[in-house]
Amino acid sequence: MIGLTKNSKVYVVCPAKVATGGPELLHQLVHKLNLLGVAAQMVYLDEKTFTRSKSISALRTFSDPIHPLYQKYNTNHTDLYAIEDDRDNVIITPETHSGVVYMFKKMRRVIWWLSVDNFFIKQQEKKYKVKQFFFLNKPYNFPSGNDEVYHLAQSYYAVDFLKNKGVDKDQIGYVSDFLNSTFLASTDELNTDDRRKDVILYNPKKGYDITAKLMDLLPNVEWTPLINLSPQEVKELLISSKVYVDFGNHPGKDRFPREAAICGCCVITGKRGSANFKKDVFIPEKYKFENPVEQIESFTNTIENCFLNYDRAIEDFKEYRMRIMQEETQFVKDIKTIFEINL
Repeated sequence: MIGLTKNSKVYVVCPAKVATGGPELLHQLVHKLNLLGVAAQMVYLDEKTFTRSKSISALRTFSDPIHPLYQKYNTNHTDLYAIEDDRDNVIITPETHSGVVYMFKKMRRVIWWLSVDNFFIKQQEKKYKVKQFFFLNKPYNFPSGNDEVYHLAQSYYAVDFLKNKGVDKDQIGYVSDFLNSTFLASTDELNTDDRRKDVILYNPKKGYDITAKLMDLLPNVEWTPLINLSPQEVKELLISSKVYVDFGNHPGKDRFPREAAICGCCVITGKRGSANFKKDVFIPEKYKFENPVEQIESFTNTIENCFLNYDRAIEDFKEYRMRIMQEETQFVKDIKTIFEINL
């Protein structure tokens, strides 16, 4: 799809000093490409100084733009304006910084859709609108024909979105991600339900309007938020609880449901975004609710089954966990295919 030569350089755009699923995936890509012998490096952007023109402003020079959580990937980085706009080279930018593709003419340009919803949310931010007014950070505008921009999708939700936007199938590649090794629980940590409590874990940043109503309807159930915690602290809660719920918008193939499943939680979601795609959230349909508040009886029964029959219920997530365990191997296969790397 995007064949590399021995002289190719790959540049991956990433917001500086940000620790979320998206930036981690961008670091993972550069790390894996480097291991495969590809000259890949990060290009960090600062929202406050990003422009489309050297004459207007230059990017801030960072003394250390890498978030501490991602230093383990041992990636190199360069400045946006040091990029070599050569036809052998490739620039990859997340959908939140899609305007970067308009800065280069010769190199292969790629937008990696780590989410769908965030592409539109970003454009509604006031500071983003101001930049657009001054012709800075222009968002990607889907053309009526082929504009020689490639698209990678982190989820099947994103693949579906791109197809509906009229992007040619030959311009779309699927490259997802894999979990931080912190969450790959050992067999001993998953054995039996002796250490697990009848607790529902939730992310208050994801679908809290729905979760709050459920908490009111089920006041006798213990609900624990996953917030302001280190990865290790999150894992400790996941391996000691029985249920994780997520009624957020699932803008991409979110990590939290997978982290919960791999740590032995029964996972219950809504049907928004990627959660509506079986390949993205590979759990039985009975654990997905269109509207859990209106379906409160069914939701309550599902929770009770997970609590009272945990050993049997957790078997429903066996295939989901197997797929998650294989994600890193699949990730390497996918990037070899996308970039036509033959080793």
